[in-house]
Amino acid sequence: MAITSVTISDEDAGNEPIRLTIVSEHGLIEAEGFAATKQLTPSDANLISMNVLLKSLTFTPDEGYTGPANIQIAVN
Repeated sequence: MAITSVTISDEDAGNEPIRLTIVSEHGLIEAEGFAATKQLTPSDANLISMNVLLKSLTFTPDEGYTGPANIQIAVN
């Protein structure tokens, strides 16, 4: 399932590198250049680069799972 509407912002970051961590519960997340995983932590990059990466984000629920699932995104 494509997740294309996620963006992040940070008024203080400017063009400086930020750290992004994406964690999924009850499924796998994947983004361009990254294999499917429960936790995705791309190398530090600026906001523009991270938002481009987020446009390629996909989620695949665990096989046979039918309950709620969560994706948490942390920016530092």
